[in-house]
Amino acid sequence: MTPSFLQPHCSFLINIVLFLTLFLIPTQVNSDAKSYKSCAPFTCGNFTNITYPFWNINDQPSYCGHPNFTLDCQRNNLTIDINSQKFHIIDMNQTSQLLKIARLDLWSYDAANVTSCPNTNVSLNLDFFKYTSNDENYNLLSDCDTLPTNSYGSPLSSEVSQEIYCLIDSKPQDAYLVLNTKMADFTNLECKNNIKVYGPKSSIIEDSDTRVVNVLKEGFEVGWSVVEEDICNYCKKYGGRCGYNTTKNAFMCICPNQLSFGDCGFCRQNSTTAIWPDESGCIGSKLFKSATPSPLSEPSYGETPVQAFVPAFDSDSKKSPYASSMYSSFP
Repeated sequence: MTPSFLQPHCSFLINIVLFLTLFLIPTQVNSDAKSYKSCAPFTCGNFTNITYPFWNINDQPSYCGHPNFTLDCQRNNLTIDINSQKFHIIDMNQTSQLLKIARLDLWSYDAANVTSCPNTNVSLNLDFFKYTSNDENYNLLSDCDTLPTNSYGSPLSSEVSQEIYCLIDSKPQDAYLVLNTKMADFTNLECKNNIKVYGPKSSIIEDSDTRVVNVLKEGFEVGWSVVEEDICNYCKKYGGRCGYNTTKNAFMCICPNQLSFGDCGFCRQNSTTAIWPDESGCIGSKLFKSATPSPLSEPSYGETPVQAFVPAFDSDSKKSPYASSMYSSFP
């Protein structure tokens, strides 16, 4: 029999346990379930089942993806910010980890609505995005002298990949998109503005069914390196969804009904029984460390572009996810 002087203390402890059971624990479960649901794969226009490391800034919390893979879906058009530049996503292959993109101001150029000539180079964050061997180096020349002409027309006009009109000091002028390998022929044109632009290889353009190709709208191909790809796969294997803790600047596993477990980010199999998978493989291979490869250079101007970026082989398939280019499926 419990001594009378202990009864108030026991009652107090029982009340605390009941409070935790009825309120705090269900709140945690509901919170986890809500976070898990918020990070479900999403759709934008023709792009479906978009998942980590990408996240939708319009509909999802920031922890659903990595901050360098923030997507904006507006009227079924998908854009991504890279190096403080906004790119239109033309195509996406999450299996091969390839994007086909074009900087928005170049992609949306409209001859009927002439805007100022671009004055900044196209650039990538090379810690996360890589040019591929299917990319070509171009120069967009503006504020130039008039193309020289003779009785047969301009000898340089055939070397211009695309001609656009843009504003210099509020006045419309010609601007010329030229392959970097042809730039030596344009040195006497004395152009005041010369920016670096990327597009598909000239061989890809020549294989096109159409004679006139809008190179700026064609865009260029980039590969991306997934942050903590291996540990993300473990997280998904055991019922979680991949996310990113911006406060700790680290990967996190989002589980449907409880917090993740251990360094590998596993989820409990159910809420009542703790069934943990073996972590030895994860810890032994240090999968919880950064899996981001060191950056590669951008394509060298005047030289052959770098080889397509190839991430580490998958430990199960022994095959690179960059097996083929997206350009092979484009018209």
